[in-house]
Amino acid sequence: MYKRVILLFASFIAFSSLGADVSIKENPPAKTEEEMIELENTTLHHLDTNFLEKLIRMFKLDVFVETSTYLGETSIECAKLFKEVYTVEENHKLFLKAKKKFKNVPNVYCFEGTADTVLKKHLPKIQGRILFWLDSHHKYALDKNQAISALNKELDAIKASEVKDAVVLINQIQIFQKTEEDGYSLDQLKESVLEINPDYQFWILGNIAIAFPKQDNVPVSPLVKACTTSRLFNDENFYQQVLQAEKVIMESFAQKEHLILDGLHEAFTVQKQAKIAKVSEDPAIHYILWKGLSLLGQKQYFEASRCFHSAVAKGCHHWRVYWYIAQAEYERRNLLEAERALQRVLKAVPDFSEAKELAEKIKVKN
Repeated sequence: MYKRVILLFASFIAFSSLGADVSIKENPPAKTEEEMIELENTTLHHLDTNFLEKLIRMFKLDVFVETSTYLGETSIECAKLFKEVYTVEENHKLFLKAKKKFKNVPNVYCFEGTADTVLKKHLPKIQGRILFWLDSHHKYALDKNQAISALNKELDAIKASEVKDAVVLINQIQIFQKTEEDGYSLDQLKESVLEINPDYQFWILGNIAIAFPKQDNVPVSPLVKACTTSRLFNDENFYQQVLQAEKVIMESFAQKEHLILDGLHEAFTVQKQAKIAKVSEDPAIHYILWKGLSLLGQKQYFEASRCFHSAVAKGCHHWRVYWYIAQAEYERRNLLEAERALQRVLKAVPDFSEAKELAEKIKVKN
């Protein structure tokens, strides 16, 4: 049977335990309108049932495969939605606890060992379209090199299986933020995924990345596209593209997805829930930047400026952040600060017409 696969990478997943007796839901409720990939509650450290049902509808999934069983709640929940669930746990004590929990759940198959080894052995035997949930790298959140190694081994195992039509969801992608200490970035993670199938589409869902075959023809929300462009931007030749994308983020405050962006800022910068290594650039920078853009769109200029300055303080020194500072300070009538920010912008991009126009306005007012 021709296998089609969806790859899902996640770190910490919180499901409420619903007990061991599980009845499989044959088909999720039929969709009432065209569904799309958009920011949802799953970006805030948990994958809820509604999101799973949506994926099942959109991609016609049969089998769920996860690479870190942990306490087993995810497998228990997925056993109600999928025909079969395959889960892997490297920790012996957690494996034994999980096996006991799954005793009365006949469609859950639990394996002990490293994820890549188990995948290589059992993936060729699985029938039906698979939803991969690759989350074993979350345990290495404080060691980026180990996290990269663990995830790449899993990707290599899937690549070796010659499955070509996967959808890739990666949670806690802040682990893979590029820093001065190392050059590994989300671009490289994207390239690793594309080695499985160069026809993947790769998108950012807040703190999660998703990739799926373009042949599925699944629509993606404008905000997801904008966040992806913002997060992956690294080519100054296309700076207008990232500015346009971040304008979409700026204008997103009236959308329901806006709440997810606010939640990311809260989770990773205010509550300090993200455990990260001490690096020169804070992995939560983009959430601070996006929060500032949202505030700028809502004309909360003082708060927006504070967010942008916070992003700079945490290591984000790209000129476009100073461009946003200049706009916020100009609207606050803090012309001196706006002018200082514009000097940085125009030094980096002398031909940036909008910045030149704002500079002229400041000169007139001075």
